[in-house]
Amino acid sequence: MKYFISMPMNGVPDDIINTVMREVRDYISQRTGGEWINNIISSDLQHPLEYLGESIRRMAQADAVFFVSIDSRELQYRWIDRRGCNVEFVAAKEYGIDCFYLRAIEKPNNSYEIVQETGNVRAHHERISWDM
Repeated sequence: MKYFISMPMNGVPDDIINTVMREVRDYISQRTGGEWINNIISSDLQHPLEYLGESIRRMAQADAVFFVSIDSRELQYRWIDRRGCNVEFVAAKEYGIDCFYLRAIEKPNNSYEIVQETGNVRAHHERISWDM
């Protein structure tokens, strides 16, 4: 299985991104194995749509996408509130890629506990989906 991780990155400190990405990869590997599709895109692109296009190109190789929200001590970074993650979500759903939902909760030692997200994601999809 190849998997892709969709999570907020714009405005999130690099140390949080790197730590959460590592913890999520470990969490998934322990449960499913599989191959991670690198979603860290170099910063030589100019426009946000270039990043999104490259992200979707990589996501197209995935069997599953894990959508991750981050609860740090200071802020919450929810994938559901981010434009790029929402576009990735709609693309994954519309093109039949399995979607899973995780939450990274910061612990006192600056690591993160990864838990399965529950909630009404289907209603969210129906709200942002469109007919093609």
